[in-house]
Amino acid sequence: MIAPTKKQFKKDWTLTAEAFAELLSSFDDDRERASLIYEDIRKRLVRQFRASQSLIPEEQADEVFNRIARKISEENFVLDRTNPYPYFHQTARYVLLEQQRQNRRRILGLDDLNVSDEPAYDPVKAIEKAEQKLRTELGLNALRQCRQNLKTQELKVLDEYNAAIGKDKKKLHEELAASLGKSQNALKITINRTRKKLVECAKKKLAIVMN
Repeated sequence: MIAPTKKQFKKDWTLTAEAFAELLSSFDDDRERASLIYEDIRKRLVRQFRASQSLIPEEQADEVFNRIARKISEENFVLDRTNPYPYFHQTARYVLLEQQRQNRRRILGLDDLNVSDEPAYDPVKAIEKAEQKLRTELGLNALRQCRQNLKTQELKVLDEYNAAIGKDKKKLHEELAASLGKSQNALKITINRTRKKLVECAKKKLAIVMN
């Protein structure tokens, strides 16, 4: 019989009522206050996973709690009661990175290979690259959400302005400005204001997700 690996042990571990009670106690000695903290953290985790376009945000949020509950139960880990969320946020990032690696293996057809057959790679660079991609995806998702807050005309003008490329770019911008009854300078000011509005909105959304 092959002994289960550390990774398999983690996968097979189940959250018990006792472990869950220990998790709540790590938040606050008062059960009611601890439950409120738990619900708040879970909502923030689900929101974080949804912002990363996860298809199973609730399940992944539960996975984060399971990992930390096990750490508390088996390793006597102590959470910072004054601000426990950063540790949950960091654990959620690891869950996302692991999911991305699993997706990578499936896409490259590596699931059926032995570990020794996998292409060599630098794990540090791999994680840094994955984190950079994650931040990019979060930013793009925030911008997509903020575009929905723009007025129809604002969005139409911005898209038409951005669609102008190549040699005809200047001419197309002139035609767009003329159709709006504006000078080219006035059009640029309008576009810059719209872009600034999008960026500020995205920054606020990212701050909510990351905190």
